[in-house]
Amino acid sequence: MLKIIVLISLIGHARPLLSEPPPPPVSPVIDWEGKNYRVIKKYLKVQRRYSKKLCRGSWQTYERLMKKYRGHGFYVPHLSYTSLDRDAIKKNLEFIEQKIEWLTLEIEKLERKKNFEIEKKKYKKLKQLFEDVLDIKQKFHESKSKNRENILREGEKRIESLRDKMESLLDSLSFLKPFGYPVDHFRMRKEYDHYKDLEDIKGQKKKNEIFFKRKIFEDGAQNPNFTKPDRFFRALINTIGIEFPKQKSIIDENFRYDFNSFLKKLETHLEYTKRHHLERIKEWKDRTQRTLNFYLDLLQESRKQYTKAMLERMSKHRYDLSAFNFKKQRQVYDFWLRQSELNRALFVLETILFNEVGEVDGRDGLERRDVTQVVINRTRIPFYRTIEEKEKIYPYLESLGKRKLNNSKWLNVMFKQGEFSFTYFFIPSSQNIYCPDMSRKGQFLRKENLKIALEMLKRPSDEFRAIRYFSRASMFGRVNMANIWLDHKPLPPRIGNKSKKKFSLKRAYRRGKYRLLYQFHDGENRPYHVLDINDKICVYDPKARHFFDYRNPHFFQYFAIR
Repeated sequence: MLKIIVLISLIGHARPLLSEPPPPPVSPVIDWEGKNYRVIKKYLKVQRRYSKKLCRGSWQTYERLMKKYRGHGFYVPHLSYTSLDRDAIKKNLEFIEQKIEWLTLEIEKLERKKNFEIEKKKYKKLKQLFEDVLDIKQKFHESKSKNRENILREGEKRIESLRDKMESLLDSLSFLKPFGYPVDHFRMRKEYDHYKDLEDIKGQKKKNEIFFKRKIFEDGAQNPNFTKPDRFFRALINTIGIEFPKQKSIIDENFRYDFNSFLKKLETHLEYTKRHHLERIKEWKDRTQRTLNFYLDLLQESRKQYTKAMLERMSKHRYDLSAFNFKKQRQVYDFWLRQSELNRALFVLETILFNEVGEVDGRDGLERRDVTQVVINRTRIPFYRTIEEKEKIYPYLESLGKRKLNNSKWLNVMFKQGEFSFTYFFIPSSQNIYCPDMSRKGQFLRKENLKIALEMLKRPSDEFRAIRYFSRASMFGRVNMANIWLDHKPLPPRIGNKSKKKFSLKRAYRRGKYRLLYQFHDGENRPYHVLDINDKICVYDPKARHFFDYRNPHFFQYFAIR
């Protein structure tokens, strides 16, 4: 399971079209001098002083304010600080009621089950059929043209059978299905993005209505102690259900990746006992019933004064948390503006790499290098390197003066509203900015990131023109932002370094001991094959006959301006 320290950023806020790509990087970006380790040592000395000054007591304050901000945990749609959006609640109440009825039925069905032995046998058949579908895909790509029509017909039959067997298994395990299956999470996300920045009453009401509906359907079971929620797993099931009809004869790579993830997660759920599943579903039903009671209570005419007071408290708690966060970010500005541009750039780059990439990347740091280049590219685009007056952080920075603010391109790139999720006040990892991880692991990762940052500042990539990226694997419902960021173009997948296991890989390849997962072309239209050899995914260049390490495009996909 992919683990990323925080949600991957660049979550798709509306922005003006950027008509020109960033100009070619000037090498070096910052012409620093001296030994690498000495520059890092000097930076870390400043960074420790920074951490000691800004972090003391901050974590405790943030946690206290966050607890108040979260409050009862229910979403309350409102049109102003004291005005409840009653229409949004009324339009969605029926879905909550339907969910309670559905959960009641699922509990009854689950109580009648003895065990999951039949389902485990179905699962094995489903897994084998998926292997057959992958065999068809490999045969198609490796076959001669005269055989392809027969292969396509066979592929269509296998995919249809795969769908039937999956639906049959899910019917037997209907308590694992998402409510309202199949829910189109992409459509709801896209519709919400259309309305979220509108400030008129009609737009606000529509935004509230859609977001409320998303809260109801983007839900799942969890343990009674609130651990191991499965809403991401259920959203994945929804996405597979929505995408299945689009798979005709040969499954595409996104579907292959998603279905493989689904099988792995399903196997884990089949190991749970009946009692364990019952506890989780009952907790879900009780939680949903409390949610319904809460909203019914809000709609009572006799509760108007209570609702008004509650909204005022919520508004205050939201303001207190956001104001605390913005004030800390202002302190970050004040501190790093007094440092050299090199140290300022290093702070921004290592903070972004720590929170955006985390431990996902390998020791070669290829994703961290590319993310670093994205940040460098952004410092050359006025939109990204400028904090505008309409941005929420601006009032806290205004007293710096426009000259200082305009010259703070590195800090502006990091704090640009809507770009990096870890800067949001309601994201707990926002504390990492002013309270950096000083653990042994954190400091090791920081040093590695600093080495990459220094190298990229001296020798940036002239060809890599990406200014955005996202991780489809970490997106709820595996939403593909490429279908939302229409003013950006996805860049071709990138290969890793030459594999150090080339001899064993060549030997297995010659013996036919491999699985062809998919093919792609790089930026120069060179073909590559993605292979699974002994459960190790690698990339093969059929022309040069070289093997490369695999860079998972589901973890990081990069975009440039169209």
